[in-house]
Amino acid sequence: MVQASGGYGERVTAPGELMPALERALKAVRVEKRQALLNVCLEASYVKTS
Repeated sequence: MVQASGGYGERVTAPGELMPALERALKAVRVEKRQALLNVCLEASYVKTS
């Protein structure tokens, strides 16, 4: 939907993709003066510490 209105949209499904996607979204907002939407779909993982 955001792309249809001229904004930047991206879906993130891997943890390693999150920071680069955030950087692209921030560039769209700060430099290109567009709205940005990231759809972040990551699975929570828990590490047992005891």
